[in-house]
Amino acid sequence: MTKSRLENVLERMRLYTDWYKVTLPLNRLLDYCNINPRVHLHNGMQFVVRIFSDDLNIIAEVVGRDSYGIEDLALRDDALVVDVGANVGVFSAWIKHLHPNAHLVAYEPHPANLLLLQENAPFATIHAEAVVGTEGEVHIEAEGHTSALKLAKVGVAVRAITLEQALAPLLKVDLLKVDIEGSEYDVFMHTPPSAMQKVQQAVVEVHHDDWREWFENYFKTCGFAVHWSEDLLVAKR
Repeated sequence: MTKSRLENVLERMRLYTDWYKVTLPLNRLLDYCNINPRVHLHNGMQFVVRIFSDDLNIIAEVVGRDSYGIEDLALRDDALVVDVGANVGVFSAWIKHLHPNAHLVAYEPHPANLLLLQENAPFATIHAEAVVGTEGEVHIEAEGHTSALKLAKVGVAVRAITLEQALAPLLKVDLLKVDIEGSEYDVFMHTPPSAMQKVQQAVVEVHHDDWREWFENYFKTCGFAVHWSEDLLVAKR
């Protein structure tokens, strides 16, 4: 067993009570049988995951390392949180774990992700739509074990709406989370600052260093104080 594999096993042992499900050799058998196991964390959370995908890494980052810094954000117990790019529901479930009375609105168009999102975050109001810069229809890659939404010229056609449209029916948003694999610039470039006035806090994964200055200026124009945590922009009023 190599050191990297050993570290991987130790991390999973620290996270999961049933770590053997996601570790050799059982994980190979489950994958061969096309079984998505339900794994249980030491903190009481549980998720249905795809063995050889990004799902386990996302759990380690979002829950194990609190990569979004949710434990440091000031959220009301009954906060309204909008999760754009909800993936398989790890972020939404983490919010609900920390704030049991929170209300979650989740956007995820990827068909495979959507199935797991419905299992992992049944408490959320789920929209099977892509949030992009322009309303209409987009195509996404939706094959294999991928857990990321990737826009494509061909692929699965899904309905697309703008962030302004997603926020329109909401009176106040305590936290907006956006992680959409590089489409964030297009989304916010087409979102007028007036649409962001109801948002109290935001965390946005910015995937290109060249965009950092633009995002910082945009959120400051919207009235936020901004700081960075690696490639995560954190905006607060």
